[in-house]
Amino acid sequence: MAITQMSNVLGCVNDIKGIASLCHKKGIVLVADGAQSVPHMPVNVSELDVDFLSFSGHKMLARWESARCTASWSGWKNASFPDRR
Repeated sequence: MAITQMSNVLGCVNDIKGIASLCHKKGIVLVADGAQSVPHMPVNVSELDVDFLSFSGHKMLARWESARCTASWSGWKNASFPDRR
């Protein structure tokens, strides 16, 4: 499942830790979008317990093309990647 942590459209901050807990109980991998939250609030990936967290670097005055995707061990362990052969 993919969800934003902080919405620039609705102005809300979602309870990612709570959503992660529900997802993990059902065996669902959670991808959180931190593009709006990471530049404006402290974000601890381990504390959120998400499988993947992504954000864009240009929101923090980095190069335009820069981005980051952080993965937890459980995220990598449970992820399936398509065969590209």
